[in-house]
Amino acid sequence: MAKKAVDQGHNDFTVLVDSEGARENVSRFLRSQGLKVQVEMRDGEYVLRVNG
Repeated sequence: MAKKAVDQGHNDFTVLVDSEGARENVSRFLRSQGLKVQVEMRDGEYVLRVNG
């Protein structure tokens, strides 16, 4: 979902992931695309707020 959002030109969106590994991978990808990522833990899920 994150890659699709980036490919479509979105630069302000939220991604939910359920594991530490997914959080690390998605955050790394988004940062490599020049986006800023803020991470918050909510109800057992990681909320990644993305903006560029």
